[in-house]
Amino acid sequence: MSAYLTLLMLLLHYITIFDIRSKSSDRAGPVNTVDYGILTWLRSRIMSWTPSRRFDKAMEKSVLILGDLNVVTGIGILLAGYSQLKCGISAYHWQIMVFISWFASFSFISAMTFLQGYLRVNNTMRLIRMTFMVIFVGLLIIALLPTGSKMWLNGYPDDTEGYYPSMNAYCFFLELRMPAKFHRGANFWTMIFSVLLIFGSHFHCGIRLFDPTAGSSRKILRTIPGTKFKQLLYSMERRGGASYTLHALGWRIIYLLAYAIFTFARATYDICESMFAEILWLSFAMAWGTIKV
Repeated sequence: MSAYLTLLMLLLHYITIFDIRSKSSDRAGPVNTVDYGILTWLRSRIMSWTPSRRFDKAMEKSVLILGDLNVVTGIGILLAGYSQLKCGISAYHWQIMVFISWFASFSFISAMTFLQGYLRVNNTMRLIRMTFMVIFVGLLIIALLPTGSKMWLNGYPDDTEGYYPSMNAYCFFLELRMPAKFHRGANFWTMIFSVLLIFGSHFHCGIRLFDPTAGSSRKILRTIPGTKFKQLLYSMERRGGASYTLHALGWRIIYLLAYAIFTFARATYDICESMFAEILWLSFAMAWGTIKV
């Protein structure tokens, strides 16, 4: 419940408070065209209310408490589960434990996304939360590994593979030593997808905590490649020239195709860089966890 509450507060913050001209409280960032278009339309057509500074601070403190509560709860749940591995915790209860922790992890990411400006100013608090996040991610990824077994909570018990929800979860950890039997079936690929989702989301969160305006990643992924590509486009445009020869027309076609690729890449980067895309990604991750539970 707290995971969805944090996501709801992040959405409310985005619509009412989020500053489209700065992604950090102390350093201006480039205006994202996607966020600018969405928020300009929403704030001019649907919601023109501007919250007070006190409301902003109250939301910040609330999300800070929710984020800390979730990371501590998630780590506590996982440690409790690990402590019961050799005491007979069942696969069914391990599944519930893992995906309750999943919600806690993405609730924490939502909070960190919300608090980028606050954590940029409070460097010590940022380092402490990064340490807890790394511990949490490590425990959660290891806990996800046995769910990749082909017999893990098998939804098709009549497929001769068996159905073992009450089997000790520790048995599935032992099965990790037998890759020939383990690396088969839909469960394995579902587990891989879940691990990549967890790792990718937390890695991105870590980068944004230390680079809230995405200055370094923007330079590496957009500015430098964009400059090189523009030079290439300019060269193609000159080769096309103003003549109507077959050679010139061929270069114009190549130029138009390359320009379309360049425009598509720029638009894709703007979408992926936007806060709106982050909210959609977190919503998808929580929906995935809901389905798995």
